Amino acid sequence: MATYLKGVTAGEAFSKRFQSCWISATNTVSMADAGGDLVKIIGVCQNKPASGEAADVVIQGECLAQISNDAGEISAGDHLIGDIADSGATTVALLTKTTGADDEVVVAVALE
Repeated sequence: MATYLKGVTAGEAFSKRFQSCWISATNTVSMADAGGDLVKIIGVCQNKPASGEAADVVIQGECLAQISNDAGEISAGDHLIGDIADSGATTVALLTKTTGADDEVVVAVALE
């Protein structure tokens, strides 16, 4: 059973469902993007809210998440970290397999 973060809204329009996100202001979440946001990921937004709309963010338990196309093969038990895919005007906050670097922050574990 998943645990949701209650009472939060989107600080920006999310471009897709199942994106990793971080707390960007009081009771507000934003898509994780390049820079320090990737180490602040607190959950995965299950809906696609517009700016100011309620965000359904899973912070614990099983949920769907977008995985980077560059992640390679992911197996059950693999540790996942934040990643960014930039396709022109749209940035998507994804997860990918760890590389083993010391500064990586594991935010999820693959179940399959």
